[in-house]
Amino acid sequence: MENQDLDYLNLRDLKSVCKYYKIEHKSRVKREELEALIYMAEHVQALTLMEANNLPYPYLVHVGTEEGMQVMDIIPDTSNNSP
Repeated sequence: MENQDLDYLNLRDLKSVCKYYKIEHKSRVKREELEALIYMAEHVQALTLMEANNLPYPYLVHVGTEEGMQVMDIIPDTSNNSP
């Protein structure tokens, strides 16, 4: 998944995107926080789709738990047989 550049969206647009992902946030939230929440929601959605389709994600490693949620990290594929 490629990082999206959200600079073209204003704060109101970012809040609308958060509403789409059903992300709750403070009323006086910083732009950086909204972008981070959107980034995380996109990755959670992608992982959920991979899991629902029984696609392997061997490059994810559980690194801890924060606020009751699993924290995962991505290990780059160093093999030569990746697509």
